[in-house]
Amino acid sequence: MAVGLFAAAFYALRRKHDPILVYFAFFAGLYGLRMWIEADFISLTIRGWPLFPRFRSAIDFVVPIPAFLFFNAAGLTQRWFKTATYVLGVVVGVFALATLAIGPQSIFYQITGVLIIGALFVLVARSARRSAADQDFVVIRRGLVIFVAFAVWENIRGVLGCPMSSRLVSWRFWWL
Repeated sequence: MAVGLFAAAFYALRRKHDPILVYFAFFAGLYGLRMWIEADFISLTIRGWPLFPRFRSAIDFVVPIPAFLFFNAAGLTQRWFKTATYVLGVVVGVFALATLAIGPQSIFYQITGVLIIGALFVLVARSARRSAADQDFVVIRRGLVIFVAFAVWENIRGVLGCPMSSRLVSWRFWWL
């Protein structure tokens, strides 16, 4: 949440308004909110609210939307991939609404995981094909590969239904 608030404040203070900062702020804020909601302390304080499990599951589907908008704004996507990410955003948005309406369904997570794994592989492949015109793009590409590696691992783990070991770091990247 702090990173999201920092990015939003930086966006507000800059003279030049950049949509990359807005999408990054939304992504980081939603991801922080998701981690906060999954914490045991929050579930203890909101134990009696009957919609809490649905809300906790629905936010999992909302977080990828600003992430892919960030990739679009950063120029990492091309025309047909932008359309595909918008379609992916609609699909996960529908899954979020369906989860709020009928509750969490494992098929929603599996479909989302497969779609996001495919989208991330295409994103990295397209990025690898582009020539590195400047040093900034090289740094972005390396960071993207590390990000995608963690995201694909968590999505594969989520699609296969493997529980997270207590010995592993408790970061949750399943949706990426």
